[in-house]
Amino acid sequence: MRVESTADSGSPIPGPTPRPASPRQVLLGFFVLFQLAFLLVSNFYGFVSYVLPKKTPDNLRPVVNQAIPDFIYEAGHGWKWGGELETNIRRWTQLTGQEQAWSLFAPNVGEATGFPAVVFLWDDGLDDPLPLPGTFFARDEKNGIHLWAPWNRGGSPEPSLATMGRLGILGAANPLDALTLAAVPFAKPTDKAPRVELLLSRNEPTNLSNFFRVSNCRVRRYDGSLYQNLQPYPDETREKLETRSTKLVRELVQDYQHDRTLAYLKWRRKVWIDAHPDELRPRQVLLFERFMRIRPPEEGVHGWDPPILYPMARWQPEKKVDGSGYVLEYFDYTTKRFCPGP
Repeated sequence: MRVESTADSGSPIPGPTPRPASPRQVLLGFFVLFQLAFLLVSNFYGFVSYVLPKKTPDNLRPVVNQAIPDFIYEAGHGWKWGGELETNIRRWTQLTGQEQAWSLFAPNVGEATGFPAVVFLWDDGLDDPLPLPGTFFARDEKNGIHLWAPWNRGGSPEPSLATMGRLGILGAANPLDALTLAAVPFAKPTDKAPRVELLLSRNEPTNLSNFFRVSNCRVRRYDGSLYQNLQPYPDETREKLETRSTKLVRELVQDYQHDRTLAYLKWRRKVWIDAHPDELRPRQVLLFERFMRIRPPEEGVHGWDPPILYPMARWQPEKKVDGSGYVLEYFDYTTKRFCPGP
């Protein structure tokens, strides 16, 4: 019996007929491509949104600002569009359990730290509680705009309101500061100050230079979700700083952050009421951040700056809720008032 081979005849050897991809395989392919695109876009935007505002050298900032207007100040159309992209990325990240918001080594070494602080007020007639009698808004190039208050324990040693009234415009660095300081005498530092009680975070050490953390890990994680760094950028104007700071604190009363922040304030108030059952309940609950700047090595001084106060949000437990469902008010650094969210 003879077997004839067609290998050398030039005729192709018949093979299996390819079958078309099933719908499941097509969907899997699209998912893989989408996930690859998601990883590339999310990591690239995360890198750009961090490096350009915070790490751009001073000599290149004008060039970057000309190419992407106001992006390095976390403002402008480019930053707004990026914010919308980041929101969608974050929702997909949370939905699929891919969130990884931590780092262990350089280059993301901490340059500042902060802890949420809660202030109770009992005077319901304070529609605009800030600045309270005896307090005023201060600003410096390292920490930005913050509230100086004598009840901020261990806080920045700003001059008293009475001293500021005597100095007047002599302490001004620009025309806007001159107008602000000229209005200080009208703040009436002799007015009776309302009752104020400051509650520090359970995680804030008594001594920042000597402490060891034990327990409270879950509370510490919750505290971290309320953290915002409102330090000014090197060449950021006051107006741009006010706009950017307002945007950052406003995020605390938007979407899922609103309920998270409100739950924190409700918890702090409940714990205080349980410990003081015979006292009147506070009518206003203000959220601040006790912010501490870590001194860089080039300053030659080890440690932290004294804590300053960044106003962030307000909750009025006895106030009726409007139809929007948002209970919290965010602090507007432009108008220096609390505004309803979102």
